[in-house]
Amino acid sequence: MNMDRTLTRRAIIRTGIMAAALLPVAGLIAGKTPAADLPELDTADPTAKALGYVTKSIKPGLICSGCAQFVGNAGDATGGCKIFPGKRVAGGGWCTAYVKKPGT
Repeated sequence: MNMDRTLTRRAIIRTGIMAAALLPVAGLIAGKTPAADLPELDTADPTAKALGYVTKSIKPGLICSGCAQFVGNAGDATGGCKIFPGKRVAGGGWCTAYVKKPGT
């Protein structure tokens, strides 16, 4: 083992920056929490209220499972949502952030 090697401040900072850049990638590799394990979004949540989130859409053809923000498959009863991270939304719900999923 070579004991003549010393750590410089520059090497420590460079290593720290590389480690910080890899943390998000490690999260992707580890996998995502299934939507079934997420708590259901409460319609009284401030963000949900601000976006007019409802668990049952009254707008024909405009439902969460058909939205580009929905994390799941079309027709799923519940799924994740990019607008409400860490929460599960109703597949038949709707909010003002609705954007039609491409190809549907």
